Amino acid sequence: MILIETALWAIGKAMGILIVPPFGFVILALTGSFLYQRSPRIGQSLVQVGLLGILVLSVPIVSKALMALIEVPCASITADPTMNVIVVLGGGVRLKAPEYGGDAALRPLVLERVRYAARLHQILGLPILVSGGAAFGTVSEAQAMGEFLEKDYGIRVRWEEGLSKTTRQNAAFSAARLKKEGLNGVVLVSQGWHLRRAVREFERQGLKVTAAGTGCEGPAEANIEGFLPDIWALVRSYEAAHEILGFLWYSLVYRWVGD
Repeated sequence: MILIETALWAIGKAMGILIVPPFGFVILALTGSFLYQRSPRIGQSLVQVGLLGILVLSVPIVSKALMALIEVPCASITADPTMNVIVVLGGGVRLKAPEYGGDAALRPLVLERVRYAARLHQILGLPILVSGGAAFGTVSEAQAMGEFLEKDYGIRVRWEEGLSKTTRQNAAFSAARLKKEGLNGVVLVSQGWHLRRAVREFERQGLKVTAAGTGCEGPAEANIEGFLPDIWALVRSYEAAHEILGFLWYSLVYRWVGD
């Protein structure tokens, strides 16, 4: 089972690089440039489609529309007796950050999640589980998140789950820890665009999940700024496209793999 999970993870990563825009459009344009001398019409068409695709994804109103397809709305969370624990999902660390004395630093998306978890901890008074493994066998995301919460907020996490490499494993390994202590009510913290897939995976483990989204997009506005390309819109389009592909990948492939 571990070998199957690893193979599927590797295939999914490769598909993400080759298919998810804007990299998919870059590859399309490069393919067109190589084919140009042999077949100018086809080559030119591929280059044009690739460049046009990148331009379209850079338009804010387009990125917001893509986000609307996948994003779970962010909402204020209030106390509920069925809630037992706050679970924060990892999403990358920056190793040997010089400004932190060589310690691992959280990437912006993870920092946003951890800060929101700290706020929820103050409001709800629930213990925290941080989940995320080490990409290359170094400092795990869970360890880095735990250290940040303790050093910057004075909050000591109850559990560190530092083995998972996918959202599916986040859910499985976290659930195993919590069920040992009779806990099944989870306040799940991640970006709104990640939660649709994450909530489903945690619910598949038999947990009762409250989605605690952060970093949500506002509604698209039909003004001039909404049609002016910018790099932030391209990043958001990438995040949305990556998550849509991930949701479909989990739906079509992982349904055939047992837990």
